[in-house]
Amino acid sequence: KELYRNVVYPTKEDYAKLKHCLRYVKGTEHYVYEITPNITLDPGVRTVELKVFVSMDWADCPATRKSTSGGVLECFGCAIHHYSKTQGSVALNHKEAELYAVCTGLRELFHLAKFLKETQLLPQPLLRLYTDSPAVKAYASSTGTSKWYQHLSQRYHCLRDLAMSDYVR
Repeated sequence: KELYRNVVYPTKEDYAKLKHCLRYVKGTEHYVYEITPNITLDPGVRTVELKVFVSMDWADCPATRKSTSGGVLECFGCAIHHYSKTQGSVALNHKEAELYAVCTGLRELFHLAKFLKETQLLPQPLLRLYTDSPAVKAYASSTGTSKWYQHLSQRYHCLRDLAMSDYVR
């Protein structure tokens, strides 16, 4: 992600970063990313837990001050997708950046759940979201509004509704 930002007008520093990345790839080409489920399903079981683990780095880009969201999706106990994305807007504080990261993780989780339902592989997966942010956990379990979150759009307020409805835990 970072290398791609300056691909049009690369500098000497960018070439050094590229060389560092290529040396890393060369040194780790023997690594294997193995996807092996750690559970077995009984023939009658059609419910599987889908998990997403999310985190973020607040204002890590020195040029734009945008934060980065990252996460890992798990199905059958093994990682099937991971991502790292620059957030679309500048977060005013750490709590807001965490909320954006959690909503990005939920979006990825919903896409996977929708795919599994449409292909009839799993009719009703159980959705689980894991974050280490106490601010987001407090926001999701609150019933009122806070001055910290009044400026956020409605799509971020749906997080609280999903937590209250027990659709996502």
